[in-house]
Amino acid sequence: MDNEERQLINADEILERYAAGEINFSNILIEGSDELAGADLRDINLSNSILAEMILEEVNFSNANLTKTHLGLSILYFANLQGADLTGAILTFTELTGANLANAKLVNANLSNANIR
Repeated sequence: MDNEERQLINADEILERYAAGEINFSNILIEGSDELAGADLRDINLSNSILAEMILEEVNFSNANLTKTHLGLSILYFANLQGADLTGAILTFTELTGANLANAKLVNANLSNANIR
């Protein structure tokens, strides 16, 4: 990850703005939160963002832009990543048990020590 400055944002604000129709949340920083678990965030753009150490189980990231997004040490049990663009994403030590990765783009994604059962 580069040292680019990111906007600090909380999960409730993301959910509120997403519900109002906004989908571009690139270059944000949100850590250590579980408020996004189970959220329907299809088509969201979280490119170049940091969502490390989050509980994101059953989140719907289908067709999301997660390019260069840092998701390391996160829990994505049964998350829907179908069709998501994870090009260059960091998924080190991420828990992906039961996640749907059908048609996900994983070019240059770092899956070191990720659990994909």
